[in-house]
Amino acid sequence: MDELFDSQQVLRAAEIIRREGEVARDAEGEVRFRGFTLELSPDEYTICLKWRSMRLHVFFHNRFQFEGGSRRDFENMMQAIDALLREDDFALAEQG
Repeated sequence: MDELFDSQQVLRAAEIIRREGEVARDAEGEVRFRGFTLELSPDEYTICLKWRSMRLHVFFHNRFQFEGGSRRDFENMMQAIDALLREDDFALAEQG
């Protein structure tokens, strides 16, 4: 799955979720936006991005780990990330 994984895109998506999302009241440290849940470590060096059955952990130095789901679930998650990035690019272009 790592051949389809761009850590910079995931980190950018995490920043969008952090900026636009709502802090979960039922889970400390979680931010939710458009079907994604973002968890940040206290030092913010580690993130966990959850989408449906998938969990993607991104660690310091762009190490990563996937949990749950199938290859198809992974592909769907990457497509959802791509859609989130395109929507943000469009919004930024309209502002500028």
